[in-house]
Amino acid sequence: MKEQQQFPIKTVLSLRPLIDFWNKTMNSSDASWGLSGDELSSRLEEASELMEPITDFSALERHQAIIKTLMSALFPRAFWETQVSGAFIPVPLRPFFVSPLLKTQFLNSDGSLKGRPFPDSETYDRVTALKSYLLVLKKFYEIDSDLDLPLMRVIPDPDTGLDRYYKILIQTKFVEPQCVTPVAELTEQEKIQIKENISDLDILSRIIQIENFEFHGFVVAYAFDVTTHAMISALEGDLVDSSSITGGSGIARLEHRLRTLLAVPDLQAGIVAFDRDQAFIFTEKGVTLKNRLFSLSNRVPKSVFTGTRFESVFQTDQVLTISDLSGKVMNLNPDVPLLQSDARSLLSAPLKYRGEHIGLLNLTSPHPSEFGILHSGLIKEILPIFSVALKRSMEEFNSAIDRTIKEKCTAIHPSIEWRFRQAAIESFEHSDGETVEEFTPVVFKNVYLLYSAADIQESTMTRNICIQNDLSEQLKLAGKIVSLAIRKKSFPILDEVNHQIRDKIKKISEGVTIADETPIINLVRWEIEPLFPFLRSLGAELADSIDEYEKLRDPITGTIFRERRDFEDSVTLLNKTLSLYLEKEQCLAQSIFPHFFHKHQTDGIDYVLYLGESMSEKLKFSEVYVKNLRLWQLITCCGMAWHAGNLRLKLKKPLMITHLVLANFSTVSIRFRFDEKRFDVDGAYETGHEIIRSRIDKATIKVCDERLTQPDKIAIVYSRPEEALEMTRHITYLQDRNFLKNDLEYVELNDLPGVPGLRALRVSINLNSVELEKRAIETMEHGSLI
Repeated sequence: MKEQQQFPIKTVLSLRPLIDFWNKTMNSSDASWGLSGDELSSRLEEASELMEPITDFSALERHQAIIKTLMSALFPRAFWETQVSGAFIPVPLRPFFVSPLLKTQFLNSDGSLKGRPFPDSETYDRVTALKSYLLVLKKFYEIDSDLDLPLMRVIPDPDTGLDRYYKILIQTKFVEPQCVTPVAELTEQEKIQIKENISDLDILSRIIQIENFEFHGFVVAYAFDVTTHAMISALEGDLVDSSSITGGSGIARLEHRLRTLLAVPDLQAGIVAFDRDQAFIFTEKGVTLKNRLFSLSNRVPKSVFTGTRFESVFQTDQVLTISDLSGKVMNLNPDVPLLQSDARSLLSAPLKYRGEHIGLLNLTSPHPSEFGILHSGLIKEILPIFSVALKRSMEEFNSAIDRTIKEKCTAIHPSIEWRFRQAAIESFEHSDGETVEEFTPVVFKNVYLLYSAADIQESTMTRNICIQNDLSEQLKLAGKIVSLAIRKKSFPILDEVNHQIRDKIKKISEGVTIADETPIINLVRWEIEPLFPFLRSLGAELADSIDEYEKLRDPITGTIFRERRDFEDSVTLLNKTLSLYLEKEQCLAQSIFPHFFHKHQTDGIDYVLYLGESMSEKLKFSEVYVKNLRLWQLITCCGMAWHAGNLRLKLKKPLMITHLVLANFSTVSIRFRFDEKRFDVDGAYETGHEIIRSRIDKATIKVCDERLTQPDKIAIVYSRPEEALEMTRHITYLQDRNFLKNDLEYVELNDLPGVPGLRALRVSINLNSVELEKRAIETMEHGSLI
């Protein structure tokens, strides 16, 4: 950008344009100025030096009377005392005839202008230069423009010391540009370029040599106070920045704007944001670090506003003004600083977004009776932009919280999301940046754990049998091909491969595990199948056998995968059905009492319900909820058993489901492990619960060594008599409902490693029960019903 000195504009003060205006007007037929042309001519003859360009400014002082007469055409006497106006030498603006208000408000004692250009000196100077170019274009090149080019100036208020913003309208009617050299002609292309870029000084200065022109005359200036408009526009611009509300420097800037807008020098601003059951109070002093979202002292329970005068702001949706806060007019809790300690007067306005109350704008002053009806009106104008800005800031804050939770914790169950939000906010409060390095610990104490498992009986053995059968079939097919090849070509290498095949078949006939699978597949893939291209050349019979072998291979694994696929498909269908049913049941369980639900799926499904007073954000906890959910456990086991039984004929592999429940009435503490992104039982003593859970699925009955868990039965493991008593009561109820058979067993279990003295209840599920069938179907279709 070029500075103003790059536009060398020469101006000459002259009253000739104004005198010509008088002469022309007085000679018209409708002139009525109270002064004849002869009288004007006579008076001007006495001040002949005013007829020429004025270089000696003392002439203005000597001829004030006639100048006042001339200027009366521009500044009517009726408005002279109330207008901020005057006549100026154009560039730079230098006053020589001004109204009393302009003199007191705009001029220093030496006649220079007070304040500063707005938005900056460069813009101010470029607007002045552009006006000069437009005058030249209009007079000499008949290129006119309707550009509105007001000047802006900021001047301190002498009473408050706050900035006032003035728009200065410049009239150039009495400025005549004169060319001091022959006027340069413009090409059509240059004229087009000027018209298309009429406000571009850089282009204008390349085409028009402004130093070849002088500007004779003066400009008339009228100043208008536009502080309100300027401050509202500035606030709109400030509030685009998300940190304008949540950052200390942003609040300070808003506070300065509001002081100027309302003309209250000692105004202090505070913004209250409501987020769920909490309130965040933002003030200039509340945040000190550049990127720190919230300070610990700025977060209070939302309930602290209940019963205070702030409630009336929400109830009436009106701006509240309190002239004197010296008494207990606000009914505030003295332990919660909702207002500045030195506040004597208050203006509080509601911030709403789409009908929802999202916060408050609070303005205070250390002086009483500072805010009135005019202030309330101005504040109402800016409430919408504050509301939008606050809503956006809180959305960004919540996004940061959610993003942090996902990064540190992955997905969190909705029932305990509140606690992780609380931990995330606390972590931000103790963080110096926009990211959280260390998360506040998340621990829930006195938590009840309700554990259940629906496992596929002997799934590992069944899977191994499928692996055994598939591998055996593949080796036998490969052996058939090799044996056929030996009859064609008696190569020693074929005998060696055939020997390996027979050896592997014999070995897997004795049993196989997943660990045995890889060596056999490697033998087939790297020793046997590479022979096939050669063996094809030994005749059509061999080629057909190889084609049959390859047709039976799975295209993805490259192995025969028939029985394993049937097994995996059956497991997938069974798990999918049981998982869907369990999710439907969870709708009821959550309605009983919100709790954390964790499900783990492998060969079957095991799941845990965590609940307790520490895990509830608002609801009052009672052990009645625990008893309800223990009964829910048994009902859910019955429903899952019915759906598993209903699927048996549809499964490619017959799979049986066992059901296990751990009745442990002791509470534990659980801690979220951020490194593993999961909950874990906290404390050495309480880890015994985890050990029991990990081992009871292998439990056997002491008398007969029979496996405790059996298909279509519920096994309930316990260690204390009161646990058995409650679970027996639930079983009796379900027997009466025909969900369970009347074959309840009380059994003692063999000691498990580190877990002695366990006992169990075991009872059969009545899969033929019409009542159970009805409930299981309705739950799957519509959600859970008791």
